[in-house]
Amino acid sequence: HCKNKRKSTVLSMSFLLATSGMLIRNFAFLMVAVPQTIYLLGPPLAFATCAFVGIAFLAMRSQKENIRLRMDSPFNVTSAVKLGATIFALFFLFNLTKVAGAGYFFLSAFFGGFADSGGTSISLASVLMQDPGTLKSAVFGVLLACVGAVAANYLLCGLHRCTGIIRKSILPVAAVFAVTAAFLYLLTL
Repeated sequence: HCKNKRKSTVLSMSFLLATSGMLIRNFAFLMVAVPQTIYLLGPPLAFATCAFVGIAFLAMRSQKENIRLRMDSPFNVTSAVKLGATIFALFFLFNLTKVAGAGYFFLSAFFGGFADSGGTSISLASVLMQDPGTLKSAVFGVLLACVGAVAANYLLCGLHRCTGIIRKSILPVAAVFAVTAAFLYLLTL
């Protein structure tokens, strides 16, 4: 699929939409855990979602024909076990950061997202519920988990020689993440 230019565009824009869905899901874990964060996280999340959907829509407008893609279901027992193990391991890693410091916390968030951004976000939400003073760290931890998940997906695309997907989506993804991070930083000052 990756060598066909039209399919590459469709897959790249699907990647943007999936990234938007991941951001919504991961930040929703924080908003459910601590409802007061809705006011903080709502505007940056709305921006990121609108940006990803808008970019995908504009790119897809030029598509003249429908393209058929075959997709397998992402839901299976292996994924469920991986999610459970990730949540379990990250819960302990994030609690260790109270001793090890913020750098370790953010590295754990990024690499946790590389393995499973949803599990990482759930762990961060539980840490935030235990200690509301960790709001800023939890927010940026979830953002780093999302960046880690995108990095893992790009690595997989590269390993499968799907460089068209990377080329067409990396600049919009990086720009949206950078603006969202700046927006979150300004809101958490």
